[in-house]
Amino acid sequence: MKELILHVGRSKCASSTIQKFLSNNTAINQKSVELSYYCVARDGGILSGDTIKSSAVKSAHGYTVSDINFTDPAGFFRGIKNIQLQSGPNESVVISNEGLGDAWVYEDWATRLDDLGIPIRVFMLTRPPVDWINASWWQWGCWETNDVKDWFNRVRKTMNFNTGYEQWAKVNNLSDLFVADISQGPLSLFLKFAKIEGFDFDPNDSTNIGSSADLLRFLLLNREIFGRTTHDATVEFVLNSKLKFRGRKAPFVLSQAMVEEAIELSRADHLLLLDRMHWSDKTSRDNIVNKYTCSSSYEAIAQNFSLSEFLMESFDPDFSREIKEVLCFRT
Repeated sequence: MKELILHVGRSKCASSTIQKFLSNNTAINQKSVELSYYCVARDGGILSGDTIKSSAVKSAHGYTVSDINFTDPAGFFRGIKNIQLQSGPNESVVISNEGLGDAWVYEDWATRLDDLGIPIRVFMLTRPPVDWINASWWQWGCWETNDVKDWFNRVRKTMNFNTGYEQWAKVNNLSDLFVADISQGPLSLFLKFAKIEGFDFDPNDSTNIGSSADLLRFLLLNREIFGRTTHDATVEFVLNSKLKFRGRKAPFVLSQAMVEEAIELSRADHLLLLDRMHWSDKTSRDNIVNKYTCSSSYEAIAQNFSLSEFLMESFDPDFSREIKEVLCFRT
């Protein structure tokens, strides 16, 4: 193994898109780069090559990813040792799990990585904290509570992306720590980071980008039937893959007061992070920087959202027709 590349998320920051790409392209060989995607199981077993591709095809999510026990990472590091034994001397090995962005509450992780004796490169994507909280409501919050304010109070202090950056910077064997906002294109950013040039890919090929308002309403109203829960979104993935309907996006759910509080909590740290980020050009930076630091960016969309009112809204006729077809229901 030449080096270990860790894609550490964060969650709700295009991780699924990158994992699907890697699952479909487990080995990319160019003159100066030999990139290999591996997945590690909890017991230290490893998947590679066609095994990953086969597993991804069978998965409702369309990708395969490492399964890591963050409270007891011994299996993960056994897996890395196994990859070291199996891989060639010029391979840049990629491991991906968005939970790695939060792994540093466990003090021995940095030491274990240093003990591997190989260069470590870290790839991390972020998004504006308010956008993250809004997305997290539709991914997790609305399946746990009926109150946006309750969810906001649970997660508002977790959106300091700079803390994650600084924790990863503690690894002694770190040779590269790349952080960027997802607005610049997650796959473009990853290929740039990996030093892959001229690779043919679809920049619009995204996974888990957010369901339509109608699909979310449908699943919320029928959660007992379809089993969509906080930690199991399988049915949502499956229906999204089968529905041609995209429809209206899920609404923005935060009030202006919540927006202001979220940004105030992390403004100083995110000003530091913005200076550390990769930017494709000055325009890309100017267009996004205010969303990390300025609550006025959300004045036009902030609202006092009510889940009960959302659930009472009518379905789009096109959605109703398509969901019946998908479920093989005819009237």
